[in-house]
Amino acid sequence: MNYLVIRLKNKLFGFKNIVISVLLIFLIVSLTYAYSISQKEVIYNVGIVDEDKSITSNLFIEDLESHKEINLFVFENKIEAMKELKNGKLDIIYEMNLGFENKLKKGDYNDVLSYSKESTMKITSWLNDYIALKVIKNYVYFDIYNLINNKTEVNLDLNEYKKVYKKNYEDNSIIKLNIVDNEKSEYIIDDSKRIFVFIIGTIILYISMSFGKEIINEKDRNIIKRLDVSNISLVKYLFIKFIVLLVYLIIPIIISYLILINVNVLDVNGLVIDLIKLVAFMFINYFIVLLFIVFSKEKSKYMIFMQVYILVSMLISSNIFKGTFEFFNKVSLFFPLSVLIDKF
Repeated sequence: MNYLVIRLKNKLFGFKNIVISVLLIFLIVSLTYAYSISQKEVIYNVGIVDEDKSITSNLFIEDLESHKEINLFVFENKIEAMKELKNGKLDIIYEMNLGFENKLKKGDYNDVLSYSKESTMKITSWLNDYIALKVIKNYVYFDIYNLINNKTEVNLDLNEYKKVYKKNYEDNSIIKLNIVDNEKSEYIIDDSKRIFVFIIGTIILYISMSFGKEIINEKDRNIIKRLDVSNISLVKYLFIKFIVLLVYLIIPIIISYLILINVNVLDVNGLVIDLIKLVAFMFINYFIVLLFIVFSKEKSKYMIFMQVYILVSMLISSNIFKGTFEFFNKVSLFFPLSVLIDKF
């Protein structure tokens, strides 16, 4: 117990250690908060494939582009759009099928638009409803015009009728894109939390690497053997090392989490469960560090192996390779950082 207290005191107190902890908190909070702010304007990343390439389809694209909540990407073909969707750059893809304009002019709304999505965003369903109503509201006058001409003897001029319809349309807004704050916040929190976990996970990897280096140094200096004589076995020594690592990391993580809750970036409801997941990740990663120490035997080899492991973990856990090859999806299951992020 005395040895544990000594190690905790050496690691937690002192000017250098306090500065490092403050810098960690600043790094975690600032990066997560900056990402959260950047996501508040754009709610949807939307791809649209224009197979009709008509005046009406172009006008519809311009209409969608006018909404600041929609970050619109126009594609020539579905293959390119699907690639971006699988890479995680899009939330949803809409296709304006061939005959989009002609169908609308006939009042036929069946299958004028189709969509594909891989996103788990709940509010993509709102976007579907909004766009469906937008199509009807913008082009229903064709259907009404045809109905009047077919059922009555009145001969209306289409352009004049369109002007009257447009005036009423502008004076009476049926629906507009207006995201309810709590749902919007839910999406931003979910995505910000993943960034938060990615940052923390990376920090845990690097600090665990540093602790592993300390273990090798203490082994080379025969400190571990001398501790064994003092009734501190190797298992007990490694356990104490993990407790010190846990306390050293968990304090800035909790403080960062509470600050981000206070600025409405994270939700207080998930605090306890999230901390349990992070502690589990620390334990698994600590075990991996010990394996690298055993197999590398030398400090130089250990540092190379760990740096490669951390770099690959970061790449696999990001969305860079997501959906590119099935191989990367399967390999990611063997990297704790990737699994951790998927759990949030």
